[in-house]
Amino acid sequence: MSKNENKYKVTSPIRYNGKRYNVDDHILLEEEVAEGLHVELADGTAEETKEELKSPSLEFETAKEAVKHIEETDFEKLQGFVVEPHETRKTVLKAWEKKISEASEETSEEE
Repeated sequence: MSKNENKYKVTSPIRYNGKRYNVDDHILLEEEVAEGLHVELADGTAEETKEELKSPSLEFETAKEAVKHIEETDFEKLQGFVVEPHETRKTVLKAWEKKISEASEETSEEE
């Protein structure tokens, strides 16, 4: 582990450097990189950070706007866009799960 890397636990499925990480997987990341992903410090010292974390999807006033953004944006650019449990709108969560599924299918087809 380099001096600038910390061990993080994945809190929502992510793709990083071409690899898929699932919930509860651990990953070594620099703090600046981790800020844009669904991760928390693995040692549990990040309780304050966890509470401060907001879902960028909430910046959209309506669920319809957030869903449209999810549908029209490449999955790679959406990392960290929907943060549970902060995002509670069912239509947004459903669109997010669909996007994850589509990205997973594309990865499977490439292999």
